[in-house]
Amino acid sequence: MASYRELKEQALEYIKAHLPYERCYWDKFDYSILNMIVPTHRKRKMREAKSYSDIYMMLDTETSKHHKTVYETDPKGKRVAIAQDNHIVTWSLSMRIMQHNLVTLVGRKPSEAMDCIQMIRENLRSDFFTIYIHFLSFDWTFLRRFFFRSFGQPIYQLNTKPHYPIIIQFENGLIIRDSLILAQRKLEKWANDLEVEHRKAVGNWDYDKIRDQSTPITDDEWMYQEYDTLSGVECLEATALKLNRDSYNLPLTATAINRGDLVKLGGIQAHNKLVEGDGGYKLYLRKEDTYHGGY
Repeated sequence: MASYRELKEQALEYIKAHLPYERCYWDKFDYSILNMIVPTHRKRKMREAKSYSDIYMMLDTETSKHHKTVYETDPKGKRVAIAQDNHIVTWSLSMRIMQHNLVTLVGRKPSEAMDCIQMIRENLRSDFFTIYIHFLSFDWTFLRRFFFRSFGQPIYQLNTKPHYPIIIQFENGLIIRDSLILAQRKLEKWANDLEVEHRKAVGNWDYDKIRDQSTPITDDEWMYQEYDTLSGVECLEATALKLNRDSYNLPLTATAINRGDLVKLGGIQAHNKLVEGDGGYKLYLRKEDTYHGGY
């Protein structure tokens, strides 16, 4: 019987032979190819084993203010900008498996992004699948009502601040994670540091240009949108390979990497000694503040 690794490699060879990488509009893609991705099963403590898809996916949006920036003078005489309506005008979602870029799907409306994710859900054979968003709290502002309308309210959400979610899970198995808190740097620097194949196409998008969802998008602008998520999935896999992890068990945050290394070196007793050590309550609070690594 073929091993899990062998099944994954066989699936990859089939995908490479039948679907070379391309950037395409979201409704032109043959989602049935995702059926070839072999799910893996993981058992968490005493819970029933659940399956995960070992595929790297990243979603990104580009927005545009509907009017040029207007300034006014506040009561203290300071010149300040008035907030303008800001709306999604393009989005992209890239997929990568086993060091192979599968596709970058693009669209104009957030409702189309939800339809795209639903098609992914229907064709992946796993219980759970993860989509990353770099700086999730920003995109979540624009996308959340569309996620709620399509997939219902989240069944689990972890925030580091009231408006800064880092992981959101829905009943259909969709898990959204923030890659910024894992990378601890902008996507451009993350791609440069890891020397991945595709880098952010800086300069291809004019942020001062006013657009809406019917504004024609040039090939350079689509490339900018494409390379954001394409470099993102390459960074995710490069990080996973360095840590000897897979897409479904990457650490949630950067500090979790260090804590995991500490546990490997000293075992769980290292943590217990840190908490139970002499020095009193004040020293314990100092230790907690130094080593806690997030909420």
